[in-house]
Amino acid sequence: MAESFTWRNLLAQIISKPHERYQLAHKLNVHPLTLTRWSTGVSVPRLEALHRLVAALPAYEEQLSLLVAQEIAQFSLNNAVLAQQMAEHIPSSLYAEIFSLRATTSPEFRCWSITERLLSVLLEQLDAQQAGVMALLALCTPPAAEKPVRSLHIFTGQVLPHRWEQKLQQIYPFLFGVESLSGYAIQTNRMQSLYNQEASDLPGVRVIDMKSAVACPIRSFSRVAGCLYVSSQQVDYFLAPQLQLIDAYVELAALALDEHDFYEPECISLALFPPGEEQTPLVQAVQYQMTHQSGGRPDFPIPQTPRQVELDFWQRVERQILDGGESKRA
Repeated sequence: MAESFTWRNLLAQIISKPHERYQLAHKLNVHPLTLTRWSTGVSVPRLEALHRLVAALPAYEEQLSLLVAQEIAQFSLNNAVLAQQMAEHIPSSLYAEIFSLRATTSPEFRCWSITERLLSVLLEQLDAQQAGVMALLALCTPPAAEKPVRSLHIFTGQVLPHRWEQKLQQIYPFLFGVESLSGYAIQTNRMQSLYNQEASDLPGVRVIDMKSAVACPIRSFSRVAGCLYVSSQQVDYFLAPQLQLIDAYVELAALALDEHDFYEPECISLALFPPGEEQTPLVQAVQYQMTHQSGGRPDFPIPQTPRQVELDFWQRVERQILDGGESKRA
């Protein structure tokens, strides 16, 4: 029995000529290889991307729409505009909610409350099809006096579907730096994205099953506080509308932070950090030091907030890792 003709077959015919493929890729603002992956089934475009594909090919609109609808029940030209709007814009109600949180939440919990809400809504927008996405907020670890920022630590993170929360535990206890996509984004002071994380030379934050990723610095004027890192289980997942949406969320996330959280670019010189498995014994040693060596009480001269305790922990881990590395080099 002959195989049925699908929208992928039609797309393959349309992009069979290189100049047609490059022209269509330019219209959609995607890499030409992305179109090839869609046509061969290597990657699955999102509904929003399919709507854009149909709109970019008016000569094939009717035929392509029917073929896509045969395979994907949720696809409908009637909801194309709504799907595009949902994928590209922050809900107006969220702005009011964030401003309210900033005005009414105590300073100790303001950053956590705002960023938790932002990540939750962002993931819902990015992953309406439950393809599997993760968002992490990484912040600069405060350096010692007269020293540059050397590391990033994960302040908070979320994942969809929620049953994948164990994936967060793979990376939470560790520091990372210039070897990571987030570190590269901060060092270059611009958004960085990977079509296929597995094919990248960057060994940084790698989570099982996550394929494509985006990292965008959190800025206040020229200063940087950290990075928003978003990854997907699919390759080629983040197209131009999603990148614009992530950038908009990053601007809103800056409202959660205080002035002292931001650093001038010349005050940031991220180090190279080892993989998580090599950091584990050092992290455990610091945890032991902070809890057991003072009779079960944290070893602090004055009372500290939970965030201050957390930052002290990361600073100790950073010293353990970097001092150990310098000793080995010596």
